[in-house]
Amino acid sequence: MNGRNGASAGSRNCSCGTDLRFRVAAFLSFLLVLYAGILLIPTGEAPGPPAARTLVLELEIAPVEFAERRPLDLNTATAADLERLPGIGPELARRIVAYREAHGPFAAVEDLLQVEGIGPVTLERIRDLVTVGEPVTGPPP
Repeated sequence: MNGRNGASAGSRNCSCGTDLRFRVAAFLSFLLVLYAGILLIPTGEAPGPPAARTLVLELEIAPVEFAERRPLDLNTATAADLERLPGIGPELARRIVAYREAHGPFAAVEDLLQVEGIGPVTLERIRDLVTVGEPVTGPPP
């Protein structure tokens, strides 16, 4: 069956009402979007800026002490003091104190190598952070 201008029925060249249907569908879509937009617009007064509120903050300023960091004396340090050193946990700190109590004060930082669990790597990591005071000889005063 031939349509207008010799084109077959249903071809793109036939404007047998498809143009009108498209326009009606587009118009109805536009109306639907317009209606949905109107529904989304809030009714009533537009909200203004929020009311000003007073905010009270209580601050406590802690004093900051700037002290020169001194090396930790291996002969007087507690296990808690030793735990603050990098790579020294509670067990290793306990071993250092136990070694000191069993063998007397450390004569040099390198004596830490005698403590089980401390090797050259750990010693190098803490070498600048520890010291040994004057070794005590004889009974304490």
